[in-house]
Amino acid sequence: MSPSPHLYSVKSVKLKFEDPTPPCLLFAKVFSLDKSEFLLYYIKWEGNQHHRCPKISVKLVISKKLFRMTRLFFLAAVLAFFHADISLGSWSTPRPVAMTSTDDWAVAATVDDFNRIWTVWYQEEDVGWPNYISVVASYFAEGEWVAPMEILPPSESYGCREYLHPGIANAWSKIWVTFGEAPVPVKGEKQEFFGLNVSYYDCGWSEPFTIDWTGGDWVPLAFSDETNKLFVGYDVWGHSGCPYCNVDLVSCINDTWSTLGTIVGGYCWPGYDTWESNFTHSLAIYDSLVWIAYEYSGCSGGSHYEGGSIVSYDIEDSNVTYYYEIGGMEPDIAADSLGNIWFAFVDTGISIYYRDTSGVWHEDYSITSGGSPSITIDTADQIWIAWSDGAGIYVSHRDSIGWEIPEYISFGIRPETVSDDSGHIWVLWERQGNIYFSTTRQILDPDIIVSDTSHDFGGVSIGDSLDWTFIIENVGDTNLVVGSIVLDNLQFCLVSPSFPQTIIPFDSVEVTTRFKPSTPGIQHCTLTIHSNDPDEGALYIKLKGGIGPEIVLSDTFHYFGNVIVDSSREWSFIIKNRGNINLVIDSLHSTQPVFGVVSPGFPQIVVPDDSMGVTLQFTPQDTGVISGSISIYSSDPINPICNIHLLGRGIMPDIKLSDTLHDFGDVFLGDSAYWHLFIKNRGNADLIADSLVLDNVVFEIVSPLFPDTITPFDSIDVYIRFAPQDTGTEEGLIKVYSNDPDEPLLQVRVLGCGTLGVEEIELKPTVFSMMQNIPNPFVNKTVIKYQLPTDCHVMVKIYDFAGRCVRQLLNANKPSGYYKIIWDGRDNRGKKLPAGIYFCRLEARKFTTTRRLTMLR
Repeated sequence: MSPSPHLYSVKSVKLKFEDPTPPCLLFAKVFSLDKSEFLLYYIKWEGNQHHRCPKISVKLVISKKLFRMTRLFFLAAVLAFFHADISLGSWSTPRPVAMTSTDDWAVAATVDDFNRIWTVWYQEEDVGWPNYISVVASYFAEGEWVAPMEILPPSESYGCREYLHPGIANAWSKIWVTFGEAPVPVKGEKQEFFGLNVSYYDCGWSEPFTIDWTGGDWVPLAFSDETNKLFVGYDVWGHSGCPYCNVDLVSCINDTWSTLGTIVGGYCWPGYDTWESNFTHSLAIYDSLVWIAYEYSGCSGGSHYEGGSIVSYDIEDSNVTYYYEIGGMEPDIAADSLGNIWFAFVDTGISIYYRDTSGVWHEDYSITSGGSPSITIDTADQIWIAWSDGAGIYVSHRDSIGWEIPEYISFGIRPETVSDDSGHIWVLWERQGNIYFSTTRQILDPDIIVSDTSHDFGGVSIGDSLDWTFIIENVGDTNLVVGSIVLDNLQFCLVSPSFPQTIIPFDSVEVTTRFKPSTPGIQHCTLTIHSNDPDEGALYIKLKGGIGPEIVLSDTFHYFGNVIVDSSREWSFIIKNRGNINLVIDSLHSTQPVFGVVSPGFPQIVVPDDSMGVTLQFTPQDTGVISGSISIYSSDPINPICNIHLLGRGIMPDIKLSDTLHDFGDVFLGDSAYWHLFIKNRGNADLIADSLVLDNVVFEIVSPLFPDTITPFDSIDVYIRFAPQDTGTEEGLIKVYSNDPDEPLLQVRVLGCGTLGVEEIELKPTVFSMMQNIPNPFVNKTVIKYQLPTDCHVMVKIYDFAGRCVRQLLNANKPSGYYKIIWDGRDNRGKKLPAGIYFCRLEARKFTTTRRLTMLR
C-alpha cells in the first residue's frame, strides 16, 4: 500500500536541533486525514536562514505502518509544502506566562547564564483604595514557565501604572530586579514619589532593600562587562512644594551601591508656569559608556511641550559625555556589537534611528502608527523591534538586507523583547490582565488525538451493560499527561485505566468505558478528557445509548416578525425521532390564542430516523409585541414535554389628515389657487392610500399619483388646485380611500369662489398705500391690499429674509383705485417656499413701502 497524496496533510514542522545557523535538521509529521497513519521525515536545511527559497532534502526515517514509496509525486508534494512554508523565524502560539486572577502589567525580561528567559512584572489586586501591588518573577525552563515567585508580597501601595515599570538584568550569575514602591498617601492627595528597591535571585529571592526613597518609578537595569558594574537609571522627584523630575544613575559592584548623581536635571520656577521633568526609559551599555534614553515634558510660560532625548555617561571619567535631543515619547535604546546605538521612539508613528561609530545619526526605519516600541539585538547583530497598536502586537527585524515586513503576533499592549544566547527572540506583553509571550525558539509540545469523537452504544436494556474502547494517542514531541476523564451521566462510567496517565511521544493508551442504563429512554453523556495539550486542554467525546424514542426539534424559537392585525403568517418546523422505537406525538398546545397549529392533526407517529413537519400560524388581534409558546407532548421518556418559544408583532396603519375643510377663497376667473393636503401614517404598518376621488371638476389633484404607499410615521403631500370656471361659490368633497382597517374612507370638504378680476372701488383713493396682509401669519395663502391715487406703473415683489427676490406678484400699469393680490406662498417657478419671514415690497412712481409677512407650514 502506498500513501495517497490527497489523504495526507502536514501536521507540523519542528526544529530537531536548536542550531539557528543552516545547515540544520528539522522533522515533519505528515498525517492521514483520519489521523490513523503518519509518516515522519527528516528535513535537511541547507540554505541561508532567511533565504526565501532554501534548499531542502527529505528522508523517510520512520512510519507507523510500512509503506513503499512508489509514488514520487507524493514526495514532491511534501517538498513543495516545505519550500513555501518552512521558516526558522516563525513565532510560537501566544500563551500566558501565568493565568492569574490579578491584574498583571509592566513586564521586563532578560536571559540568565543557562539561557533561560526571566521576566518580572507587577500584580495588582484591585480591592478599592489603596490597591495591593506585588512584584513577581518567573523563568522559562523545560518547555514551560515556573510558577510565579513573589519578590515583594502584596502590600498597600498607590501609584499610576503609566509610571511604574520594573527592571531586570543578569549580573554575576544572579538575576537582579529593580522596582518602585510607593508609600500610601492620604486619600485624595497626589502621589509625588516612589522608592527605588532592589532584589536578586540566587537559589531564592533576597529580601528587597531600598536604594533611594526619592525616586524609582521607571527603573531600567543594565550590566557592563567592561567595568563589571550593574547600573540602574531612575527618576528622582523634586521636593513636594515644587514637583519636577531628574534622571539619576546608581551603580553596584560587590553588592555595594554608589550614587553617580544627576545625569539630566529638571527645574521648576516660582509660580510653576515654567518647569521641566525628565523620566528614564531604558539603558544600553557599550564599552565604558552608559547610554540613557529618557522622556521629558515641561511648561514654558503656560505652553506645554514634550519629547525624548539621549544622554551618555562615561563610566571611567564619571561625567556626561554626550547629549542629543532626537526623538519623541516612549524611547527605547540598544547597542549592537559594533558600537552602533539604536534608538526607537514614538512621534506621529514609530521612528528608528541609529548612531554609527563615527557619531553620525541616521534615520533607518519608520512605522506609520503604533506605540510602546521595544528594541533588542540578537546574537547575529540583527535588530528586532516589537510594538503595539489598536490591533495588537507586531514584530519586525532588520538583517543585512533591510527591514522585514511587520508580522502580527497577537492581541495585546506594551511589548518587551529579549534575545536569548541561541539567537531566538522572545516577546512578552500585557493581554487582558495577564502576561503573554511568543518566541522564535521551538517549544516542544504534547499533541493529543483520539480515535473517535462520538459513539452510540445502541439499544442496551435496563440492567444490561456494554463496554466500548477508544484510543488516546500522543503525536507530540514531549510527554502527554492525561490528568482525568470525566463523564457527566452516572449511567456511563470509566472502566480502565485509572488516571492520571503519562503517554510518551508516539505512544497511546486504550480507554474502556461502560454504559449501564438504569432508566428508560435514550441517554446522552459528554466524556471530557483533561490533558496538558496546550491547544486542546479539554477534549470531548459524545456518548449515547439506550432503548426508546428521542424527540429532536429543528427549532426552539421563532420570530414571526411584523404581521398586520387580523391577517396571518405561517411557519414550519421539523420534529425528528432519533431514537430506536416509534415516537408518538400526542398533542400540541399553545399558551396564546394568536399562535395556532395549521397542520397536521394529532396524535401522530414518527418511526425511528424519520421526521415530520408542523405548520404554525400567527394571527395578531391587536398591535404590539406578543410572546407565547407551543408545548409538544410526546412519548419520549426523557423529554415528554418540549417547548418552542414564539414571538410576533401585530402592526396596523393609522391614517391622519392635516385638514377636513379648506376654503380657497376668491380666485379670479382664468387663475388657479393651490392647497396642500397632508396624509400621515401614524401606525406601525405601511399605509396604502388607494385613491383620492373629487366630485367637482373645478377641484383637481395635481400630484402625486395614486395608489401611494406611506411608511410608518411618514407622510405625503397632496397638491390640489382650484380653477373656477364661473363666478360664484363652488363646493366639493375629496374622498380618501386607504387600507386603514378602522378608517378606510375619510372625507375633506373644499370651498372656493370665482370672481371676475381685481376688485375696484369707485371712490378714488387720495394717497399711495399698502395694507398689512390678511391673515398674518398664514399657512397656504394670504391677501395683500393696496391703493393708487393716480394711474401709474406698479411692481409688487416678495423677498426672503436674506433679501433675495423670490416672487414677482405684479409688474404692470394700473389705473388709480383699490386692489388686492393673493400670494400662495410659492416662488416664481411654482415651488412651495419654506416657512419663515418674508417681505412684500410695493413700488409705484416714487412711492415705496414694505410689509413683513410670516408664513407657517
